[in-house]
Amino acid sequence: MELALTFKKSTIGLLLFGFLVAAQSLFPRTIFFISAIVVLGILFGLADYHFPLKIVSYQTLLIGLFFLGLFGTLFPLGNYQTTDLIRDMVYFLSPVLFILIGRYLSILQVSFEKIIQWVIILSAILSLYFIGHLIWVLLQLNVTNIYNLRNQIGHGYTIVPFGLTLLIFTSVIKNKFWRVVLSLLMLSHLILSFSRSLMIITMILVLVLAMEKKASRKLISVSLIILLAAVIFKIFEEQTFIANFLTKIMRTITELSGSQDWSSSQMITSNWRGYETHQAMTEFNSWNIFHQLFGGGFGNNIYVGDYAYLVGVKGNSIPFLHNGYFTILIKQGVLGVIIYLAFLGLNSLTAFGAILRKNSFENRLLLAVFLIILVTTYTTTGIFTLENGGFLCVFIGYLAKKEQVSIWKTSLT
Repeated sequence: MELALTFKKSTIGLLLFGFLVAAQSLFPRTIFFISAIVVLGILFGLADYHFPLKIVSYQTLLIGLFFLGLFGTLFPLGNYQTTDLIRDMVYFLSPVLFILIGRYLSILQVSFEKIIQWVIILSAILSLYFIGHLIWVLLQLNVTNIYNLRNQIGHGYTIVPFGLTLLIFTSVIKNKFWRVVLSLLMLSHLILSFSRSLMIITMILVLVLAMEKKASRKLISVSLIILLAAVIFKIFEEQTFIANFLTKIMRTITELSGSQDWSSSQMITSNWRGYETHQAMTEFNSWNIFHQLFGGGFGNNIYVGDYAYLVGVKGNSIPFLHNGYFTILIKQGVLGVIIYLAFLGLNSLTAFGAILRKNSFENRLLLAVFLIILVTTYTTTGIFTLENGGFLCVFIGYLAKKEQVSIWKTSLT
């Protein structure tokens, strides 16, 4: 009876995980966040209303970052809008919420193998949807460059690199035919999304998950796949989409550096991320030492003039930058950046230490997730966007304390 009850709870937890991953990819931000709160409430009930006091190592730093934003709001630099304040609070509190969801999945003993299966299957389904949408757009609309295309179909799904690498580095899908089909489907998504961030995520996953002797063949296989993708790009590099994408790759660093001549509207439009970083630094340098140290607080936006429309924002200021480190700098100051880097750095070292003690697949995957967040915070705001952060934080919560599930056995039956 006890075993059946535990099985039932873990099955419900698995279904909720699948729903949450799908919701992150398909639902609008507000509906997704509300869905996450509902999921957390259900998991809390399934765990017999037990609240874990520790959900991840150095969690005090992540929680402290949130309260630092609140503290900065007590000393505003201007008239903040209530909606901006609430939005920032939600975005900076959401990582804790999603890590807690992952922790509950671990407490409920949701099978790691089942989670991998769901990630692979959902990645394949989303890849099929993405490719179908891409074909429809190309047939219906006159799209001439990569920027117009991505405005229509989006930037791809963060879960897909995980689905592809988990399929390659595990054997949860044993049928060779389906392994090939699913691999090609997800690889097509990665190539056709023209997303630098997704490719970076894939590379980090491959390199970290291959930190094992048995994985050498799989690393060779993945390298051949990447080589094949490079050959495809080379063959079609004269085509408009591929040429645009290669240009994006070549200027990744300068696009984010902020060190350009911003007197030209054309320069601002083509190097938007660099411009918003430049504006953030200009604003930061105008502050006194107190605000530079503690930030402008939640609700503080970055002035970009008449160019806010480029990221779909009305008015002349934007709430977040693509560069998450500069976003933290504006809202929580130098102290906030130090706290955030300490959280990621210390957890990465902890995960690496766990690998040295036990080179398990779970430990390697946890390290990969922290490294992915460390890098993607520079390019796509990291865990402080609901579109990207939710899935990554659930993985952190599930993997970071997975070994302590046995402590909770008595409370689940």
